Amino acid sequence: MMKEVEGSTTKLLEETKEMSPPKKKEYCFGLIHPDGLFNSPLTLLIFCVYVCLFVNNGLLVTLSKKKDGQYNYNTVAVVVIMECSKLVMSITIFSCQESFMTLLKNVKKYFKYIIYYMVPAFFYCLYNNLQFVNLAYYDPTTYYILLQLRVIVTGVVYQIVFKRRLSLIQWGSLIILAIGCVIKELKFGGTDGEGKKQVSFFNYHLLLILVQVFMSCLAGVYTEFLLKKDGGQVPIMVQNFFMYVDSIISNIVLLCLTGGIKDLVKPEGWQALGQPLVLCVIMNISIAGITTSMFLKHLNSIVKLFAASVEILLTAVVCRFLFGTALNAQTVISISLVCGALYLYSYAPMQNPPAPKSSNKPADGSKV
Repeated sequence: MMKEVEGSTTKLLEETKEMSPPKKKEYCFGLIHPDGLFNSPLTLLIFCVYVCLFVNNGLLVTLSKKKDGQYNYNTVAVVVIMECSKLVMSITIFSCQESFMTLLKNVKKYFKYIIYYMVPAFFYCLYNNLQFVNLAYYDPTTYYILLQLRVIVTGVVYQIVFKRRLSLIQWGSLIILAIGCVIKELKFGGTDGEGKKQVSFFNYHLLLILVQVFMSCLAGVYTEFLLKKDGGQVPIMVQNFFMYVDSIISNIVLLCLTGGIKDLVKPEGWQALGQPLVLCVIMNISIAGITTSMFLKHLNSIVKLFAASVEILLTAVVCRFLFGTALNAQTVISISLVCGALYLYSYAPMQNPPAPKSSNKPADGSKV
């Protein structure tokens, strides 16, 4: 009788244990946990590497300018070389993980993706070329803050593409982020022809920023959709292959339209592209491109917005020491709002949609 009671008690405890919710695993003082902003150490590492690479991007492009704010090299040609570098990196990484023949088999099997990626490739082509134009006019801190105008656009597009509604807290954090961007660019104290004070905001370069913002939002969300489509059965480096092939085609067409193809024929054109700073720009953005695909695969476009806000803080501090860029009251307020928005969003981050069971099977039938 006692044995039966003990057995029943043990069984009851086991069932209770199974019914009770599992304890949330936390690492780094709660910074990383399954339902948080970062669900693993890998996602935190990707986030940090992504931020550092794009901070370097703004600084390197700024340093590569001449004193008059122009570039002594063809920026479109630089973008073409960047895309070629990304393509070589993707092929090398996949070949090391699997084999080059497996890559060819995947390319043949999923060749239709070369059509899908033509859309984001075109958007990224415009985005990458506009960054040189806008960084020639704005300092890196202002440039990155203005790019945060994409938060509202990304929020709307993300809901439409992934059919997932943002919560009030998430929308609140995005709106605060947008306000921080507007405050940074509003300029008070100027005078018009009659000596009256005026507030200036819209100008030609801001219009180019807005174009860049829309290109970034549409390309980022659409690329994330393709990376996660059908549970992400197509290996990420194979998708990168299609993306960069399409990007190379788009940039070569742009190079022909702008007449910059002549610079690649002239010896002095190649000498300009061989400058140490230009090579650093090419290598940095190439690595950043690979990192971005991993970011969108393991995180999402909403978290990507907040990674960009961290870039602002780091860029402002570094520019203060490198270029002597003043941190005025508007910049400080703007950065504070951006950081506050990130803190608010961390309470209810957007989680990636669960992948279907079939996503565990690799595309080529090889071992994971």
